[in-house]
Amino acid sequence: MIRQITFCVLITALVISGCSEEHGTSPTSFDYEELPAPENFEITAGTYSLTLSWDYSPGNLALTEEFFVYLVNYTQYGEMLYPIDTISVSDYLVSEEVTYTELAANMEFCFRVSAADSNDMEGWRTGIECGITLAP
Repeated sequence: MIRQITFCVLITALVISGCSEEHGTSPTSFDYEELPAPENFEITAGTYSLTLSWDYSPGNLALTEEFFVYLVNYTQYGEMLYPIDTISVSDYLVSEEVTYTELAANMEFCFRVSAADSNDMEGWRTGIECGITLAP
């Protein structure tokens, strides 16, 4: 019995001595600041098409790898998001908009957009914007 107690005390002392401050602390979580949602998100209707545009600050753009575009559908269970496009920052910088063509005329389509960093960590999404395609 005394041997078991001595052994337990010895093991406990070794474990405690191995957890000294010189080894640092183990992180229990990591700090991650989500990218903000794009601003001034709007949709412009065209004949059988919709053009999405938004602004993103240069400081946040430097941290961004790509933008995710979602189609929003409302069901009895609420808002359903369907990822439909991924736009690289370099493509975004060319025109700061994206156009979807060959859509049905007189139909409403709703979208959301978010930014993602180089680790594919997605930031906040925009509010929902909707547009109705035009007929010729």
